[in-house]
Amino acid sequence: MGGDAHPARTSGLLFDAIGSGTKDIPRVLDPAQAEKMPELAVLGVMAHAGNEAPERALEMATVALAGCHGLADDRALYYSELIFASLDKVAKAALEKLMASGHFEFQSDSRANTAARDARRDAPRDAPKP
Repeated sequence: MGGDAHPARTSGLLFDAIGSGTKDIPRVLDPAQAEKMPELAVLGVMAHAGNEAPERALEMATVALAGCHGLADDRALYYSELIFASLDKVAKAALEKLMASGHFEFQSDSRANTAARDARRDAPRDAPKP
């Protein structure tokens, strides 16, 4: 059986933990990696943000959020909730302040371009004149 894990018995079935803990989960700080593997970036925040300095946790969270930008709305919302829930009070307050300021910038050019396109698409248009 793997590592120091103890097998668990449920309804006659035997389960053994595969991983050895959070040390095997990377901290994703590279925007390109977060864009390619947003789930890994979110998992990294969940595993490590509570043990990091607030500045580092904020960096991990913003990279993960940017990586989730192109996902389907329901998935992106779910992942953003997981990210927020993983932050301590200081990091969560800093992220909320950053997002409310309007200065949150997506970390990759493609995300920035998508955000700019979406902003143009969603911008209010002048009402047609009668």
